[in-house]
This record gives sequence, structure tokens and C-alpha cells, in this order.
Amino acid sequence: MELSDWLVGITERHCFIPYDGDRGLCVVSGLDFIHAIEWHMKWRGDIEDHLAGRATSNLSAEEASCDDHCQLGIWLKGEGEKTYGVRREFRDLVRDHALFHLSAGELLNGFQTGKDCPGRLRQNFLTGSEVVLKHLARLYLQLIAGR
Repeated sequence: MELSDWLVGITERHCFIPYDGDRGLCVVSGLDFIHAIEWHMKWRGDIEDHLAGRATSNLSAEEASCDDHCQLGIWLKGEGEKTYGVRREFRDLVRDHALFHLSAGELLNGFQTGKDCPGRLRQNFLTGSEVVLKHLARLYLQLIAGR
């Protein structure tokens, strides 16, 4: 599968499957976009494991709320900001990545404190995750197209 087809699958068909193609073209300004998407999906899976009682770490709601502790957040606040901070798609990614982390923290807090978590919190978390994936895919496609 071509990388662009894989990214279009994320942005248009809401479909995430592991990428099994050539990874040689996926690094732009120090960020491996495939790894970033995979990191995001792993982190999302870690939160879902917590909610299902299968936690393998002691992630707190406060930590989950921080958007600059994950690999993507570190790049966004560092090299990404320096290089792409003026790009609208980048700014949208930073904003929505932060909102995703806030929703993850809120959801995890409700779970850890034994409060009933309304479906709205879980939906915000899932929707926020999809939005982050779409921004990553769009940003990569724009960068390689020179736009």
C-alpha cells in the first residue's frame, strides 16, 4: 500500500490499519509521521486499557491531560512549532491535540474516581483522536506536496 493511500484512508474513510509499506519517505522535519500516528494510536489504546481494567501503567488523569508529555506533543511544542507554527493545519493540530488530551484526562479522572462517565466523555475522546489523526495525515500530505 502506498503511503498516500494509507493517509487518505485515515482522512476520508476513518480507517486505521497498520502501515506496511516503505517507511523511507515518512520523515519530515524530524517527525516520522507514521510513527506519530502509531504512537497516538498506542497512547489511545493505553487509555482504553485503563478504562477496561487492563492497565499496564499508572497513568494519572493529570498526566493524560498534558499534551506535551507524549512523543507527538514533544515534537509539536518543539521542532514542529519552530518549523510549521505559521501553518493553519499545524495550529489546528496543536489545538485539537491539546483538546484530545483534556478529554482523555477528563475521561480517566471519571474512571479513576469511580464517577459515572457519561457517553459524551468517551465520544469526545474518540472523536478527538480521529481529528488528531486527520490533522497529522493532512499536514504530511500538504508538506510533501509543497503547499
